[in-house]
Amino acid sequence: APSSRQLTHMPSLLRHRLGSLGSRSLSTLLPTSQRAQDAADAFVHAWVSGEPLSSERFPAAPASVDEMYQTHLAIQQHPLVSTKLGGLGGYKLGAIGGAGQPCIYAPLFRNYLVEAPGAALSAAAIRLWQVEPEFAIVLGRDLPTQPDGRPHNVSDAWAAVHQVV
Repeated sequence: APSSRQLTHMPSLLRHRLGSLGSRSLSTLLPTSQRAQDAADAFVHAWVSGEPLSSERFPAAPASVDEMYQTHLAIQQHPLVSTKLGGLGGYKLGAIGGAGQPCIYAPLFRNYLVEAPGAALSAAAIRLWQVEPEFAIVLGRDLPTQPDGRPHNVSDAWAAVHQVV
């Protein structure tokens, strides 16, 4: 399960989605189904082996956003993530869609993170045909829900930014 340090550094949008955990672990809050465990196992073994999943071995799409999050949780808790993929390095967050789709997050593994500016980036190591640069925004303070429920404006959001990496 994620450590209390990882929960503290979890993106505030994710912390907001999960609510106050107190002493409970993520697995208590969001128990994983066998289907999510099986999907996580398939994905993690593919990352570790470097072998793409065939259409026969590719897990079925999650039936809901909650099941997708269960799969992501099972991925980050998989034993091979810490031993072969460098452990949990952070989270990738997608923006809330224009049609009101939920904000989606996914775990990132330390072995796939490259410090910028990097001296070397090996295409053989990541085995991809393209590179997707990621920019991280490190908040210096939380942006709690506003009393009237309205979203924060752009200037308030930028005022809370500590660093862009």
